Amino acid sequence: MSKKKKVAPVVRPPTKRQLSRWQKQKRQQRIIFGIGMAIIAAVVILIGSGVFFGWYVPVQKPLGDVILEVGDTKFTVRYYIDSLKYQLEDYFEGALQGQWYYALYYTDYILDIIKNAEIMRQEAAKIGIVVSEEEIDFQLQGNRDIKKNALRDLVRSTLLIQKLTDEYFTPQLSLSYEQRQVLAMLLESQLQLDDVRAELAEGLDFGDLAEEKSLDKYTQSLRGDIGLRPQGVITYLFGSTAIGEAIFSQEVGTLGQYEDTEVSKNIGYWLVMVTDKDEEGIEVRISAILLSSEEEALMVKARLDDGEEFDDLAREFSQIWDEEKQADLGWRAIYDSSEIAVADYIFDEETELMVVSDPILDTTAETTGGYWLFDVQSSENLPLTGENLEIMINTLFTDWLTGVSEDAESRVTNYMDDDRAYWVVDYLTGALG
Repeated sequence: MSKKKKVAPVVRPPTKRQLSRWQKQKRQQRIIFGIGMAIIAAVVILIGSGVFFGWYVPVQKPLGDVILEVGDTKFTVRYYIDSLKYQLEDYFEGALQGQWYYALYYTDYILDIIKNAEIMRQEAAKIGIVVSEEEIDFQLQGNRDIKKNALRDLVRSTLLIQKLTDEYFTPQLSLSYEQRQVLAMLLESQLQLDDVRAELAEGLDFGDLAEEKSLDKYTQSLRGDIGLRPQGVITYLFGSTAIGEAIFSQEVGTLGQYEDTEVSKNIGYWLVMVTDKDEEGIEVRISAILLSSEEEALMVKARLDDGEEFDDLAREFSQIWDEEKQADLGWRAIYDSSEIAVADYIFDEETELMVVSDPILDTTAETTGGYWLFDVQSSENLPLTGENLEIMINTLFTDWLTGVSEDAESRVTNYMDDDRAYWVVDYLTGALG
């Protein structure tokens, strides 16, 4: 049986009414589609605006702001934050228990690290000492932050310091230096130094006396024995070129001394005067002079007793003189002053107004000025080793970096201000959202 042929459907042309209806439907669809797209666009704009103004503008955009320029090199806020974290994160998360708002107090510290590292890089390149990107990659193998510039620069600085040490500073050192075996102690006055000299003449041990009397914690802890040292190391240890020169000009086997007007020590002597008090004796107003030694305090007290003016002598001798307030330290209350050295005197019921106390010792006060007594025991020419070598290289490096940094200061622009510093703290603490 033959198959039936399929009959093609009859396609009739649309009537005018159908065409009109279809065109109307299309117009409605276009309108609906247009309205829908407008709504979607509006939602996108609203969402985008929220992200833009609520997140990008206040949070992300400032990270790209330039905060420091060193020559042609620019550092952003993001770089600064990364540097801060690499330098201090362990400290903040450990000792400070995650209290990142303390980062505000390290602003200048981190900026100085960034600035000095870049100046070192630029200046080292001028003398042909560089660290390659391959060397940094090798050190950071497996580190997930290997691409972060702040971390790479930190590694670069470490490697560069070593290269500078090996290739630039070490060759500047002599093969040997005169080194002297020295005992030393810091005393508060010439009178005390003379007393110690007398005790040494009587046979007392220098180490025992240094441990008992030295006002310098380093020499006190070593019983005065600072070891066999070249002059540059002694200058470093004592923070004074003059003391180094004094020790190296002293005849071997003899005692020498040096008055150091810049050295700091934790001892002072107060001359205090109560100028006013309330009826209950709970609050008093005081004027005071802080002196560097008992000898000086006794001298000033004698002049006061002879009728000289308190403020005049305070201006001449006190280590806490204030041009505006002069010797006046204001009011002190007994309930919050029990630990200050002069409390017993100023709150004593028998203390009279306008009467100057005898010198009052204060081992918490910081004063400047003292007398070094030293014993040069021997002298030898020796090569640098151990700590002496490290200190001499560190001195060369510090002097070099200080010099090039001063020269480069005109090429440094710092854009950090209070607003940016507080923004960084808010970012670190999550306060920005």
